[in-house]
Amino acid sequence: MTTSKDKCYGSVKRIPGGHYAAAAVLLVLLALLLLPGRALPAQDAAPLILDAKSDTTDISLVRGQEVQIVLKENPSTGYTWNVLQQDPEKLVLVRKVFLPPEKTVPGAPGKARFVFKAIGSGSTTLELGYFRSWEGGQNAAEHFQLTIRIE
Repeated sequence: MTTSKDKCYGSVKRIPGGHYAAAAVLLVLLALLLLPGRALPAQDAAPLILDAKSDTTDISLVRGQEVQIVLKENPSTGYTWNVLQQDPEKLVLVRKVFLPPEKTVPGAPGKARFVFKAIGSGSTTLELGYFRSWEGGQNAAEHFQLTIRIE
């Protein structure tokens, strides 16, 4: 005589306490993902968004994480933000875009948004300069610099 505990459902035999075993396996996997000291996977790391107040600061990123730098820019005067120093083995420029001013007043400044992605590990310096292209970076009117540690 068979009982409900011995019944076979399809080709899988029901294991007493099977729900508890599956839950235990899931808890162990979750605990491994949340161990202290583990960095977030790059796809889960939110982009870091900085502005002029972050000049000369130190930041930390994980490989694959992006950092966005937003600075006031007025290209109608000839001045634009440009990369002066960057280690391309650790940090790559993904894009630079100009965000027009909110008010459409002639000569009003907009914003430059740089998006960099951490691709290597170690420490590096990123330096941006605000200058007119025909004058060159050595005559930059303003500088923006970060020290970046990539894990």
